[in-house]
Amino acid sequence: MSLIVRLCLILGLIPSLSAAQAETSKLLLAERDAHPMETREAEPRPQNQQSSMVSPEPAPIFWKPAGVGAPARRVAGGVRGNVALPRPTALVPRQIGLTSRVAPSLFWHLDGATPADVRLFFTLTDAEVASPIAEVELLPPSSAGVQRVSLEEHGVELANDQSYTWSISLVSDMNERSRDIVTMGAIQRREWPQDRPRDAAHFAEFGFWYDALEVLSDAVEARPSEVGPRAQRLSLLEQAHLKIPTD
Repeated sequence: MSLIVRLCLILGLIPSLSAAQAETSKLLLAERDAHPMETREAEPRPQNQQSSMVSPEPAPIFWKPAGVGAPARRVAGGVRGNVALPRPTALVPRQIGLTSRVAPSLFWHLDGATPADVRLFFTLTDAEVASPIAEVELLPPSSAGVQRVSLEEHGVELANDQSYTWSISLVSDMNERSRDIVTMGAIQRREWPQDRPRDAAHFAEFGFWYDALEVLSDAVEARPSEVGPRAQRLSLLEQAHLKIPTD
């Protein structure tokens, strides 16, 4: 330290070194705050999250028929007078479809609105004795499209290893049942292997048509805005040679 500086310190003409250093630090901090972009590192930009929000592609459905039983019968729509009646179609494969459930849902399609004076009946029949097990009058659907009949809701159960036929009938005249418009399907209940996952893909692979269709239809109803379940169901139907309008 020079003699002049020492004399200034003694006389109190300049602050101490520690005070000068503190003042310098204040000036540096003020300069940094005035120009933050020059002294701070740029914050990392958030990564694009769009890819994580894209729904995965639905798993493909491959239908393998069970290969048992006689083909199901599908009856085309009819005409009453000059008015064409809607056509019901049982959503069933050409071979008998299997189910592992005691009271599954059965699905059919209607291609138009039901006239107010036309009645609708569901019938389940024992295939061996041709004896009706249940006959239930259904409420007319509010719109065309895929329809469901829940056996559980009607208190109907299927015996294991037993074959049944079921039908949907549009009745325009209760006194002339020969004019009914009928569509039919066949179903057999079997035990599901316990070591297999209970999903649509495995049900279809092992010929359990009704279970695969019910799982996919539940998904369509639960998530109507999603394309995946609807596309899977349409693929399953097309593999069984069922052509219905997309709804």
